[in-house]
Amino acid sequence: MPENRFQDPYQYVIREGIISHSRNSKIQRIDIGPSIAEMEFYESIDSLGVYGTVTFADTSRVMEIIDFQGTELFELSVAIDTNAQPLKRLFRIVNIISGQKTTDQSEVFILSLVDAHSYLNTCTKLARTYTGKPSDIIQTILNDNFLGEKKLIYNPQRVEIQEAIKYISPHLQPFEVIKLMANRATGPNGTPFYCWGVFADDHLRYGDLHDLLSFPALFENVPLKYNAKFTQDLALNPDEQGLHISHLQYDDQENALKMVKNGNVGATYDYLDTSGGYTNSIFFDIKTMIENTFAGTPGLGGAETSHPNFDTSPIIGGVPIHQTNARQFSSIASTFVYNDYPSYAEDQTSNYHRAKFTQKAMRELLRKSTIKITVPGRRFFPGTKPGNKAFNMTIGNKINVAIADNASVSDDQSAPFKKDQKRSGPYLVLQGKHHFVLDKYSVSMELGKLSSPEGNVPLPSVLGTGAR
Repeated sequence: MPENRFQDPYQYVIREGIISHSRNSKIQRIDIGPSIAEMEFYESIDSLGVYGTVTFADTSRVMEIIDFQGTELFELSVAIDTNAQPLKRLFRIVNIISGQKTTDQSEVFILSLVDAHSYLNTCTKLARTYTGKPSDIIQTILNDNFLGEKKLIYNPQRVEIQEAIKYISPHLQPFEVIKLMANRATGPNGTPFYCWGVFADDHLRYGDLHDLLSFPALFENVPLKYNAKFTQDLALNPDEQGLHISHLQYDDQENALKMVKNGNVGATYDYLDTSGGYTNSIFFDIKTMIENTFAGTPGLGGAETSHPNFDTSPIIGGVPIHQTNARQFSSIASTFVYNDYPSYAEDQTSNYHRAKFTQKAMRELLRKSTIKITVPGRRFFPGTKPGNKAFNMTIGNKINVAIADNASVSDDQSAPFKKDQKRSGPYLVLQGKHHFVLDKYSVSMELGKLSSPEGNVPLPSVLGTGAR
């Protein structure tokens, strides 16, 4: 066999696609793998579950024999090569999205899927008291409600700055409480924590945006390229072909006014302490947030190269845009609600309160300059470690992107590749869609960033360059 058996970065193999149920019948398992025409699986940094669809042709009475009721299991085994270790995932079939007769003896069905733990989550409610740091509470919920099958993957040396709290869950689902805990957690500079599920396995990831941006990019910093010459070069090996961007798209970009409306540029936040009888009023401006964040996050590119994705120089109504104080938010944050632990909303210092709206603004800033790309699936299929454990290659990872600029193309084929400096650079993977259709596996991703390598937006002055 040739040393490099891969000929196509889009190839994949479905080993099994088994539909099963636990009802009392003669046939409880049917492998529809050979009949599958298309599969899609969705993951997001804002979602704890993985969702998908599967389209298959029924020429063997699958619908009749299984008698779909909306509780069946779908066991998937898929690989990128006939000799590769397959990825195995377990889903529940939620419903039949559509079905259509194609001939008298055949039909095509589209099934909606959700990972098995998300299905279990929907069937579970929590009515109990939790104490601990947000990450501790998340781990307790996973250990108690998912049969010991779901773990929290995170760096125990890099947890949130918040101290232990007491939280009483009012009949919420486990994932709802986990999302509340993740939204409560921040890093030292107010950077948000994210908690998310991935296509690669059943576990949850939990991490600080500061750390996600500081990690090295995938593929040893080799960029994904959108460039016709690069794409059409047949001399590239499949690994190199796997890093070409086949589709590039921008939707709803650079909406600064939306950030103003949401109170993420200049706004006042009032926290009413009903126990002490006073109000803690704090003004937020995005320029200060950017300066503090860029100073403490090496992953943003460094003092000389990192240009923020928000321009604070425009004068609106006689004042800089970040000083417009466009919104005012008021909330109750009473102290000493419990005798032993602070409550979910309680913070006794302005810095801790400030972290609440800082992380809120950073979440939106991260999505201000998003791009959407589609690439061959080969390099983004979950990899395997010793012991046949899969690891995540998409959500929460950093990748470098190189997009050709829009200058006139030279006739000289040896002319150097010129990058679009605004849209090229490091990005964080925020959303992903794994798309298996016929003989082609591709991955579509939404990428976000806080800065660009070059630009005309002034560098944050706290770094020693630019003007205040």
